Amino acid sequence: MELPKELNDIIEKHAPPKEVQEKLSKMTQREWLEFQCKGLNKQQGDKFDNEPNHYDCPICKNRGYVYSVETTELEFDNGEKRIYDYIATTQCDCWKVRESLKILAESGLTETMRKETFDTYKTPNEWQAKIKQKALDFLSSETPFFYIGGFTGSGKTKICTCILSEYIKQLKSVRYIVWNDYISDLMTNIETMDENITKLQKCDILYIDDLYKFAPKDFEKKVLFRIVNYRARNGLKTLFSSELKLINKTKVDGELYDYGDIISIDLAVGGRIYESAGKGEFVITIPN
Repeated sequence: MELPKELNDIIEKHAPPKEVQEKLSKMTQREWLEFQCKGLNKQQGDKFDNEPNHYDCPICKNRGYVYSVETTELEFDNGEKRIYDYIATTQCDCWKVRESLKILAESGLTETMRKETFDTYKTPNEWQAKIKQKALDFLSSETPFFYIGGFTGSGKTKICTCILSEYIKQLKSVRYIVWNDYISDLMTNIETMDENITKLQKCDILYIDDLYKFAPKDFEKKVLFRIVNYRARNGLKTLFSSELKLINKTKVDGELYDYGDIISIDLAVGGRIYESAGKGEFVITIPN
C-alpha cells in the first residue's frame, strides 16, 4: 500500500540522516536497547512539579525513575534456556533527597538550607575561615564524625547546615534533629521508640543539633549511645553541634585525652565521638 505524499514528506523530514540510519542498522539487540534507553532518559517528567520543596533532579528529569538495560534468562517447557536483554525501570536515587527535604521542612530547616551554603558562608575572621576549611576537609574525608561546640550565635548550626546542603546534592538521605525536642517526642511516643531510633541509626547523614543543652537523664544517655555506637561502628557520617565543648586535656584511666565537657557528662558517648572524629581531627571548639 502506497502512503500518501503528505505522509511520506513528514517521514522524510523527520527521518534521521542516512549515516545514522546505517549505524542503527548495524546495532546488536543490546546496543539498540541502550540507544532507546538513552533517548527515554532524556525525556522530561512532571511527577514532582507540585511538591512543596521542589528538587529538580538532573538524573531522572523528575520522572522518578530511570531506564536501563537488564538481562534475564528464560527457561522453556522443553528445557531450552535463552538469555534476553530488556528495558527496565529503576527508582531514581532522588527519592532520598525528596524524603530528606520533607523531613527537613518539618523541622523548619529547609529555608535555612537554601540560604546557608559554602558560597554564602562569610569568613571576615581567621577563626571562621579555619572552621569553613575544616568543614570542607570533612566533606572530602572518610572520617565519619564532625563535632563543633561553642556558645549560642557562634555559627555552629550555620556551618553544619552548609555541610548538609552538600550531602543533599550528593543524593544522600539526611536527617536533622534538635536533641532535646527529639527526646521529648521519643518519651511521648514510647511505643514507636525503637523504630524512631533505627531511622537515626541507619540514615546516610545525621545532624544532631544542640546536644545536651540540659543535663541529660540516664534514659537519653542510653538512647544517644545506641545511635552513636551504631553509626560509629558502621562509619556513617554524623554531625554534632552543642554549647558544650568536647576537647579539654583530661586524664582518663591514667591516659591524657583531648576530652572535655561532653566526656565529663557521658564518657561512653564522648569517647566514641572523639575517636570517630579522627581522634579529634574534626572536633572544633569555638572560643567564648
